[in-house]
Amino acid sequence: MAHHEKAAAPAKVDPIAALLVHAHDLSQRAKTEQQYTQIQRYCAAAIRRGADAEGRRFAQQLTTWTLNRRGQLRAANGQQEQALDDFRAALDYDPNNWRALHNRGVSLAQSGQFAEAFDDFSRVIQLNPQFAKAYSNRATLYVQANDLPAALKDYERARQIDERLVAAHVGLGRVCHLLGRWHEAFKYFDEAVRLDPANAEIVCSRGDLLADMGRYRDALADYAQTIQLDPEFAHAYRNGAWLLATCPDEKFRDAENAIAGARRALEFSYGDRHIALDTLAAALANAGQFEEAISTLQQAVEIAPQQTRPTYLARLQMYQQHQPFRTRPIDEVSQAVYEVIDP
Repeated sequence: MAHHEKAAAPAKVDPIAALLVHAHDLSQRAKTEQQYTQIQRYCAAAIRRGADAEGRRFAQQLTTWTLNRRGQLRAANGQQEQALDDFRAALDYDPNNWRALHNRGVSLAQSGQFAEAFDDFSRVIQLNPQFAKAYSNRATLYVQANDLPAALKDYERARQIDERLVAAHVGLGRVCHLLGRWHEAFKYFDEAVRLDPANAEIVCSRGDLLADMGRYRDALADYAQTIQLDPEFAHAYRNGAWLLATCPDEKFRDAENAIAGARRALEFSYGDRHIALDTLAAALANAGQFEEAISTLQQAVEIAPQQTRPTYLARLQMYQQHQPFRTRPIDEVSQAVYEVIDP
C-alpha cells in the first residue's frame, strides 16, 4: 500500500512583522515623497495593530528617519512649510534626532525665526559636537546679530572639524572682510574658490573684497568669471558696473561697459532697485550723460529708504554740476545661506 505523507501547512505570516519588513525594504530604495509617505504608513499601521516593544521601537526609529528624509526632499523642492512640519513631526518621535533637529534649524533660519533656529543649532552641537555644519550655521546667525567675534569662533571651529566645508571658509572670509582684515579674508575666499570653483557667489564675493583692497584688475576678472559661471548673477553686473564707472584709477574705468552692466543688473529683481538705479546713474555720469544720470538718480531717490536719500542727493548735486562720482564699491555681505545636512 502506497504511503502518502501529509503536506505541511504553510507557516502563518505575522502581519505586523510583514508591515515592518515592507517598510524596511522600501527604505533601502526610497527616493520620492510618495515612497517616504508609504514607509510612514507601514510603520503607523504596525504600531496601530499592536507591535511589541521591539517592533514599536523599530517603527518609531524608521518613522523618524522617514519624516526627516521626506522633509529634506520637500525643502529641496521649495516646500518649506511642509518640510518644517516633517522635521517637527520627526522630533516628536525622537527629540534627540540631531539630523532632524539641524534640518529644522535650517528651515527656521530660512523663514526668519532666528532665535528658534539658534536654539536648534546649539542643541545639535550638544548632541553631536563634531558636526561642522551646525557651527557654521550658528555662526551665520551670529553674523545676522552682528556678533562678529562669536561668528568667527564658530566658523573657525567648523573649519577645524571639516577643512573642506566651503561654508566655513566663506563665512570666515566675509566676517574678516567686514572687520577690515582683508588679507585674512582673501586667504579664506581663495580657499573656498579652490574647493568650489564653479560657485559664482563665492567668486563674486572675492571680487568685492579685491575691489576694496584696490586690486581692481583682479576684481574685474572675478566679476567677469562670475558672469561666465552664471550669466544672470545680477550682483556681479551691478558691482562690476560700479567699479567700471567710479574706480579712482581711470585706466580701469570703461564707460560703455559700465552702462551696459548697470542696465543688465536692472533687468533682474536682485537686491534693492534704488541701488541698481544709483549704479546706472553713476555709469551715465561717468560717460558724461549727466541729464540722464540726474533723471535716473531722481528715480532712486523716490524709492530709497529715508536714511539713504542724503547720500543720493549729494551725488545728484554733483551730477547737476557735471561732476562724475568716484569711489570704491560699497562693502556688502551677501544673503545668508544655511548649510543643509547631507543625506
